[in-house]
Amino acid sequence: MRPKNIPNKSRPPYLKYCDKNRVELTIPIRFNCGCILAGGRNCLRTLPEIMNLQTSAVIYAVSMAVIIIFQACLALGAPWGAASMGGKFPGRYPARMRVVAIINTGILTFLVLIVLARAHVAFPTLYVLSTYLIWMVVVLGFLSVVLHIITRSKIERIWLPFTIVHFTTSLIVALN
Repeated sequence: MRPKNIPNKSRPPYLKYCDKNRVELTIPIRFNCGCILAGGRNCLRTLPEIMNLQTSAVIYAVSMAVIIIFQACLALGAPWGAASMGGKFPGRYPARMRVVAIINTGILTFLVLIVLARAHVAFPTLYVLSTYLIWMVVVLGFLSVVLHIITRSKIERIWLPFTIVHFTTSLIVALN
């Protein structure tokens, strides 16, 4: 029950009276998330905001690691070509496509670095660059979702949940 004898100004600001039987403790603790705003001010975020941002970045990195490992296996000669590139090269990739798989591995690794830097998880030297490049990651994630939806290769659609996760988590990181 809300005490009637305590005026709002003398009540601590972190006590929130929800109803007759419940009082919530809401302490808006803010942490320096590492970024600098215009005018040299530090950006302060609440702990749930930082955790949501960093959790999304880690989920992005872990799920992208599965794709990177898959591409590396294709480059090393694994017979999984039907599950990549629209199923155009079933079985083992030819030498030319193995080079493409190596390039894909590098590009995907760079995308992970951008997301981790933007979320302040790792690579602080890439933070300024990630401010702009995170939107490239989001657009590539969206295009990847669309392409995996419309692909004719049924086995390649196994990657659709991964691409949805990549798009969603990169969008969360970009918007925070």
